[in-house]
Parts: sequence; C-alpha cells; structure tokens
Amino acid sequence: SKWKYNSRTYDTVNFEHKIKNIDDWTRRFSTRGCEYFKELKKNGIDIFRYDTDNMKSAFNNGMAYLERTPADCKALQDTLRIQYGMRDLPVNMLPVAQLEAIMGAFLSHEILFEKEFKLKEIGEYYSLPIIGT
Repeated sequence: SKWKYNSRTYDTVNFEHKIKNIDDWTRRFSTRGCEYFKELKKNGIDIFRYDTDNMKSAFNNGMAYLERTPADCKALQDTLRIQYGMRDLPVNMLPVAQLEAIMGAFLSHEILFEKEFKLKEIGEYYSLPIIGT
C-alpha cells in the first residue's frame, strides 16, 4: 500500500490565497423554482416553504443523533411509521431526501385537512413564507 500513498499528489495549503466566491456557492438556500412559485401564488394558490430541522422537532424527533446519519434517518422513519401511522413505510431505511419529502407531503396534508400542528410564519424567502412551529 506504500505505492498508493506515494502516488497521491498532496498539495500544500496556501492560507494567503482565499477561494473566490464565484456564482455565490456559499448561499445556503436554493432559488430553484421561486419564479414558478411566485406565478402560482399570483394565481391564488397557497405556496409555503418549510425548514426540515424545524419540522423534525415538530414531529417530536429530537436531535439525539447527529444530523443526517443512519441513526437519525432511522429515528425519523420510525417516528413517521409508529407515531403518525404511516405503516406503509418500509422497515428498512429510506434515504434522507425521501424522508424529508414525506415530511413535506405530510405537513401539506396537515395544513389542508387536519391542522394538527400550530404553524406560524417563521420567515420569508424570495417573498414566499417559510412556515414552522
């Protein structure tokens, strides 16, 4: 395995030269779809954004595990399966992106029909409200 170690090129870190922020790559939230959502809002359709960490706490899935680890995903999946009666979810783990999409779909169902969560507007992003608990 010495040949693997020697074949790698290790470059020294230059602390005097900063990486330029081209194309705003440090922006945390995506603007993808915002123009489309604004058009839907103009046509009278309610559009909301939600924060996944805020929704995880609303689902009583505490931050006992490191975020986006297998243990965190399994805890969220078990919370959705057992506490909220989503028995059709598989027992084995789903990817976190699918779990977050399920959380968003469940939240929209609660807003439309049940209103179980006491939701409030916690912010605004590109003139679209962000809802949370």
